[in-house]
Amino acid sequence: MVTRRLTGEQMTLMEVKGQGTCWFADRASEINLVSLQGDKLYVESSNLLATDAGLRTGTSFTGLRGASQGNGLFTTTVEGHGQAAIMSDGPAVVLRVSSQYPLTVDPGAYIAHQGNVRQSFQSGVTFRTFMGEGGGEAFQIRFEGDGLVYVQPSERNTIAGMCDMPFREINSKMIEATVAPGQRLFSQRGAMLAYKGEVSFTPNVQGGQGGVMSMLGRRMAGEATPLMTVEGSGTVFFGHGGHHIEVINLTGDTLYVEADRLLAFDGTLQQGTMFMGSQGGVMGMVRGQVTGQGLFTTTLKGHGAVAVMAHGGVIEVPITPQRPVHVDPQAYVAHHGDVRNKLSTALGWRDMVGRGSGEAFQLELSGSGAVYVQASEEKL
Repeated sequence: MVTRRLTGEQMTLMEVKGQGTCWFADRASEINLVSLQGDKLYVESSNLLATDAGLRTGTSFTGLRGASQGNGLFTTTVEGHGQAAIMSDGPAVVLRVSSQYPLTVDPGAYIAHQGNVRQSFQSGVTFRTFMGEGGGEAFQIRFEGDGLVYVQPSERNTIAGMCDMPFREINSKMIEATVAPGQRLFSQRGAMLAYKGEVSFTPNVQGGQGGVMSMLGRRMAGEATPLMTVEGSGTVFFGHGGHHIEVINLTGDTLYVEADRLLAFDGTLQQGTMFMGSQGGVMGMVRGQVTGQGLFTTTLKGHGAVAVMAHGGVIEVPITPQRPVHVDPQAYVAHHGDVRNKLSTALGWRDMVGRGSGEAFQLELSGSGAVYVQASEEKL
């Protein structure tokens, strides 16, 4: 027990006695039964649901493999004759390791292994990874010997895989970003509140992934908000001006957002600018002037996460071909998807004499996607 507490592998256990039937489950996870015939099972304590009373539990040093999974430097061992129930995110598959056929596994998908197996930690970080052109599989675990490895069809957040979901909301006005080697983020200058670890912050003269020409285009368009490049290994806390923060996850589509609303975004996203008239003609240009946003807006495209700022809370409103959405231009934050927008006006004689509804202009968005709306009609 003392060893498990010191290594961070302590578990809160129940001892089940008596005569009857019990049903076990946890967090709606998939459950896999592993039969042990005197051999040893290596499994994270968080994945262990139940074991036969005759099995012995202990700890084992894992080194960099455990650190890459975000599980620490030690893991739990289960040894003897009996059954153990282990949990996974989705149905687990059992893969055979032999001397002729070693096995390589993503650390985030690994659950457990048993048998006479040796494991080593491999890094695939190269200059292409640092340039944002890597394969996304920067770290792997290699198994050699004779045994079985249990793999889940999902990748938990690991040091190697945090780039899939780099931002975590601490509260409505602060986010936490995990930075790992081979990964970079961009943030608005002055948005860093605190950080832990070995993290560097350098002014970004190119303004994201678009290169020098993209930077010049944003400067000419007035969309060149100063950015920092965030790299290294650690955790960074971001916030700015007490504004509310909304994290938006992109899966290959394009986000349209004002540059001054960008708090931070994944370094793999491609940044650019768009002329407002291209998504609404003359009224698109008028919309930019009515909202005070100008004739251009910023675009972010690819797979990754974006943290945007707003006054008050933000709601996401779906847009479908059958149901266009009308938004007050001042409450508009951003939108993504295959969406066209135009500014419609409802000016009448009542507005001229001060008896209008106060909603003289609306932004109409049609197509397929989503629009983000803030609970205020105030610009940042």
